[in-house]
Parts: sequence; C-alpha cells; structure tokens
Amino acid sequence: MAEQNKASSDRKWSKEEAERYYIENSESISLRELAKIANRSEASLFKWSKKGGWVEKRNKYWTQLTTVPRDKSIVRVGDLFEEGSEELAIEHLNHHRKFRELIEIFLDKALERIKNSEDPIATLKELKVSDLNYLSQISDRAVKGERASVALDKQIDPNAAIKLIMSMGYQVIDPSIATDAEIIDD
Repeated sequence: MAEQNKASSDRKWSKEEAERYYIENSESISLRELAKIANRSEASLFKWSKKGGWVEKRNKYWTQLTTVPRDKSIVRVGDLFEEGSEELAIEHLNHHRKFRELIEIFLDKALERIKNSEDPIATLKELKVSDLNYLSQISDRAVKGERASVALDKQIDPNAAIKLIMSMGYQVIDPSIATDAEIIDD
C-alpha cells in the first residue's frame, strides 16, 4: 500500500527513500524504473547508487534474508538430531549397564561361594574356565558399550575422536604443522 502511494505521488523522493525502495523491493527494480516512480532523474539515481553501494547492499540484504531462515532450520534439525541421539545413547547405556549388573550378580555369587568354602582353592577349581571366559566377554562388551554410549571411547582414544570428527565432514589440522598460508606469508 505504501509502495502504491509512493508510486502515485508527484513529490520527489529523498535519496534515503529511493535507496530503501531499491534495496528492499522483491522484484529487483532497475534504477531506470525507480527514477520514474521516485520522480527523480536517472542520472541522480545512478550517482546515488554508485556512491552508496546500493547494488552490494541489495545483494547483501536479500542474501541475509534468505540465509538466516535456512541457517535457523539447519540448527533446528541439528537440535532434533541431538535430542534423538541423546535419548538413544541413554537407552544404550542402560542396556549395557543391565548386562554388567547381571555379570556382577554371577561374580558376586561365585565369590561368596569361594569365601564360604572350607577349601577356597578347590572351590575355585570347580568353576568352569569356559563359563568364566564367557562371563568375562560379556562384561568386557558391556563396559565397552557403556563407554561408547557416553563417548568415553572417543575421549580416551584420540585417534577415534579424530575419525569421528572427520566422519562429520570436518578437517583435523595439527597446529604444530605450518599451513600453506603461513608459509606463503613468510
């Protein structure tokens, strides 16, 4: 509505009015068209535009206008991904803890049996090595699973952390090695 009033007005627009209209107009109006609407000479508008950097301002304005909502939606999708990942990590952590707790029950019973025995060594020998090995494997997997669920495996192993970072599309740079830009600047 305000645009129509400006277009039908016989008064001459100020430089600021013309600049704002030029930059914010969604139809990318030309300076010649704007000169007719603003009741100004083409020469004046070309001079103002060049001196004020209107073309660059318009490009920046429309780039920001379209980029900011896209960036916000990318962040929102990232937030949703993080929320889902967090829930999944908690589920996995609880799952692995249950296995570790189960193994602890078996080990506690075996230790209690050995402690209460008159001959602990003989009682220990009665336990099957294959059963102990099986319990050890389950325990090991449960502990590794717990660590992975809370990313401790990445914190402990720098190479695993680097692999994770690179799998996300980032590049890992060793700060002790000079970059090409630093070599060129010297």
